[in-house]
Amino acid sequence: SMTTQSLLKEATEKSTISTLGLEGCSLNEESLKLLRSLLLNLPLRNLALTSIEGSARHLTHLHQLQSLKIAISKEDGEHMHDILQNNRLQSLHLHRCELTPRPLKHFPSFDSLRELHIKIPTNADWVPLIPALPNHLHTLHLSAVFATEDGFLAISTALSQCTGLNDLLIRNEIAHLHLQSSTSEALFASIAGCVRIKSLVLHRLNIDAAAMHNLTRMLHSLYHLDVLGLSENGLNSDAFITLLECLKQRSQLEIMDLSLNPGCADRNVVKKMQKCCHYLLHHVRKL
Repeated sequence: SMTTQSLLKEATEKSTISTLGLEGCSLNEESLKLLRSLLLNLPLRNLALTSIEGSARHLTHLHQLQSLKIAISKEDGEHMHDILQNNRLQSLHLHRCELTPRPLKHFPSFDSLRELHIKIPTNADWVPLIPALPNHLHTLHLSAVFATEDGFLAISTALSQCTGLNDLLIRNEIAHLHLQSSTSEALFASIAGCVRIKSLVLHRLNIDAAAMHNLTRMLHSLYHLDVLGLSENGLNSDAFITLLECLKQRSQLEIMDLSLNPGCADRNVVKKMQKCCHYLLHHVRKL
C-alpha cells in the first residue's frame, strides 16, 4: 500500500534503525525495492518479515540479528542455514515453516538461541524437524497439525533434553485427535522433567478425564508454574474436580485457561475452580 511505501521511504532516510517489522501487509514493486535497500544498509538487530515469501535470500549478509520472525518455504532452506550460521539469534519465529531437517542440522549447537516459535502449515511433514531442536531453549511454542501420534512421540523425546524451558506451548491446529494413554503419558512425563516451566499451554490435544492421572502427576513436578492453559480439550466436570484436588496442594496459579472444555458448562464446578487461580478463563462453546 501507499502507507507502507511511504513508511519504507522514510526509513531509508534513517541510518540508525535497528528494528524493522512488516507483517500482514502487501507490498508493491516500489515497496519491495525500498525494502531490499533497507535490508542492505540498516544495522538490523530485530526483523519480522512474515508477509513476504522468499525473503530469506535477502538476509544472508546480515550479521547482527538478535531476533528474527520470517515465513519459510522449502526453497529457503540453504539461505536459512546461512542466516543461522551468521547471527547469534536469541529469538527465532519460523512462520508457515516448511523447512526440511537438513538446513537445521547444526541447530542444537546454536547456544545463543533462547526463544523458538514454529508455526507449520497443515500440509507439511514437520515431525522430522523436532529432533533438531536446541536443548538450551527457555521458550518453545509449536503450532502444527497432529494427524498421527508420531508428532507427540517426537516432541516427548525432544522435551526430555530441553530441561531448561520456562515457557512451553503446544497447539494442535486440527480439532479431532485421539491420543493413546501411553502417548500422553510419555508427553506428560517429558514435560514433568522441565521443572523450571512457569507457563504451560496444551491446546486442543484432546486431553480428557482418562488422562488426568498422568496430567496431575506432571503438575506436581512443576513447582514454578504460574500460567496453565488447557483450552479446547475434552475435560469434563469430573476432570475439573480431579484438577481442582491437584491444584489445592500447590501455590495459587496466576492464570488458568479452561475455555471450550465440556466442564465449563457446570457453573458449580467452575466456581470452585476459580479459587485455584487469580484469573480463570472458562468460555463455553457457543451452539
